[in-house]
Amino acid sequence: MSRSRYPASVSTLALLLALAAPAAAQPTAPQSTTSGPTTSGPTTSGPTSSGPGAAGDREIEEIVVTAQLRAQPLQDVPMPINAFTGSFLRDVRIDDFEGLADLAPGLEVLEQTVQNPTIVVRGVSSGGSAANIENRISVFQDGISISRAQGALQELFDVGQVEVLKGPQGTLYGRGSTAGAIAVASARPDFDGTYGSVSAGIEEFDGWTGGAMLNVPVNDRAALRVAATRHYRDGFIKNLENGEPTGGTDMMAGRISGTVRLSDAVEATLILNGQRDRGNSNVFKAVTIPTRGGGFSGSGDNTPWNRLPFRTDPFAPMQSDLGDASYLRRDVAGATLLVDAQLGDITLSSISGYRYLKSDDYFDVDGSYLYIVNGLEDTDLDQYSTELRAAYDGGGRLTGVAGLSLFRESTDYRIALDYDPNRVATLVLASSPFYRLPVAANGALNPVLPLGFPARVGEEGLTESDTTSYSVYLDGSYRITDSLGLSAGLRYTFDDKSLATTRPISNLGLFIPTSTGDRRTRSADFDAFQPRVVLDYRIDEDAKVYASVTTGYRSGVIPEAGRTNSDPVTDPEYVISYEAGARTTWLDGRLRLNGSLYYYDWTDFQTQVTDPETNLPVSAAAGEASAFGFELEGDFDLTKALRLFGNLNLMQAEYDSFVSGGQDFTGNTMTRSPKVRFTLGAQADIELPAGWTLTANGYASYRSRQYYSDENTALESQDAFTLVNANLVLATPEEGMTVTLYAENLFDVEYLADVGNTGRSFGIPTWVPGHPRVIGVELGARF
Repeated sequence: MSRSRYPASVSTLALLLALAAPAAAQPTAPQSTTSGPTTSGPTTSGPTSSGPGAAGDREIEEIVVTAQLRAQPLQDVPMPINAFTGSFLRDVRIDDFEGLADLAPGLEVLEQTVQNPTIVVRGVSSGGSAANIENRISVFQDGISISRAQGALQELFDVGQVEVLKGPQGTLYGRGSTAGAIAVASARPDFDGTYGSVSAGIEEFDGWTGGAMLNVPVNDRAALRVAATRHYRDGFIKNLENGEPTGGTDMMAGRISGTVRLSDAVEATLILNGQRDRGNSNVFKAVTIPTRGGGFSGSGDNTPWNRLPFRTDPFAPMQSDLGDASYLRRDVAGATLLVDAQLGDITLSSISGYRYLKSDDYFDVDGSYLYIVNGLEDTDLDQYSTELRAAYDGGGRLTGVAGLSLFRESTDYRIALDYDPNRVATLVLASSPFYRLPVAANGALNPVLPLGFPARVGEEGLTESDTTSYSVYLDGSYRITDSLGLSAGLRYTFDDKSLATTRPISNLGLFIPTSTGDRRTRSADFDAFQPRVVLDYRIDEDAKVYASVTTGYRSGVIPEAGRTNSDPVTDPEYVISYEAGARTTWLDGRLRLNGSLYYYDWTDFQTQVTDPETNLPVSAAAGEASAFGFELEGDFDLTKALRLFGNLNLMQAEYDSFVSGGQDFTGNTMTRSPKVRFTLGAQADIELPAGWTLTANGYASYRSRQYYSDENTALESQDAFTLVNANLVLATPEEGMTVTLYAENLFDVEYLADVGNTGRSFGIPTWVPGHPRVIGVELGARF
């Protein structure tokens, strides 16, 4: 269901002829290992030569990563990983996780709102936002897990490095890493000099941007770094109810970090960061309810939840009855303390952090001008974690790391619904004998039967979740010969969980089950061993192959108390991954090409099934699932002034056994899992007179058809499409000042980001359209 002014083939051809992206792995200074996955101590120092204007000799230099919790060159790491330096992300203007997904094969990120994302790695989604559900994909910010869905997405500004690890990472990264991990390391204070940058820009939809960074060495023992960013943009879809746009951005974020060298062997870094997001809520647009007098357009396969073979236009203006009442508010703050002590061949590290999250999201569930159902999600989170680690590297055949960690999280999650029970009972509920759409096929409003309910009622439920998790792990690598190596590790995790559920007695009980109004508490313990084994063989200094078996674990789910307090606890989820890959360098280091084959086998796969009593989704261990795929990524210095970049992911991810609501989904493709995904890009540097330079960056990202529901219906799918992002940077000598002209979704492709959503549970599904073209200009200065 993609509508483009230019077909995908034209977009790709335009990319190949002109613009695209710099290499996925720009050179950076080595980063010392501390918390996993992060780096404490110095990272990239000052302005680098990889930005605009760097038209000198090109070399694909090694990136040093910490994927195995110890510093290693990227090409030496026998596991699936993509690494991106901060300078590269600035070059291609990647400042959020959705953009990051274009560059990492096998990664998909859907951002309905900043507090309601879906992250998918190789066909497996992160999970949900409910307090009792664990994520499958860990997100780390400077070594601290920020994986709770409402707070996982952070602005990528003043970044040192980002590492994307695919497949189960339970041995090294612990809980919540059954499908993968994303590690973001901010740029650390630098002792090499005082420098900074400022930027300001304007863009379409009345948008504007601003940013600043300052690095100051106080003396030879202390250094400070301050960074801030701001982005405002009006929404891209007009709400006919109030004439205002919706779906905009209003974000500000900042960070203060300080590093102190307590001695020649001990270094400590304190990082304080925060982000504030405001704006409209979800861009939910009704699928089966047109705007007033708007009628329907087109038709589609509406099975199983839509009773009319018609649909609205997802890219036309919407009409939500909430109007100005819709809102999104999110505040996130954190403090992280990283301490490294070098004791001969052993590095001792301490990684401790506190994190606070408060988010509120009030949205129109049905996305129509009718008052049917509105929803509120309210989350409060307090989190503390600490980890102690010892890494050994004596320069010999054996290297390793051992550690123990404590993680504590308290989350209050409130869901509230307000609705017209007369309209819902007669027009929406499948159990109603009057079951029909609010609007008929000819656009006429279907009448609501006078069932005697109040015109407006509210239901709510509060879930308080407390988790304490302990882990101990050991992982090492041994060079059996100069060519053959063995890596093996084991983590033991113990999770102690409790869940308190409050359902007010005033609830009507139509959607949120009522109870006696008391606070019901349940608790459960889960534990697991997560091993991994990797063999690698170095063919020569430019080629390495590896094969691995790794495991992942997702703790069980304590059900929320509703009508009863005896629903069974959902079993833990387990996955075994089998992978074989190669890391190679060619043409005297000008071409880097890495590939892998993988197969995942999931047991007791946790997903959402339909509760027959409430018609709402609940967590359950649905059965088995699997994923098989091939990935390829590389970058090529074609000439001194032209660098090419690309990646490819071919994948089949499906349910091997899954029945829900009386429907058998066995053999269906997992949601948001295109079978073909690739990105092509390039960076071209042009030397101008008087030392000025012009740099063209850009990339095209292609996705084949993907589904947004387990039913795999045509209506809940998105046809293949290609997005192109590009920018031109004019830089003065020494890059003192820059002027950047940029375009997101250059050819204004119309595509769907999601279908179904919360309204699907009520029989009133909604569209989430993707972002249209945005063109902007930005001025920057470095000093």
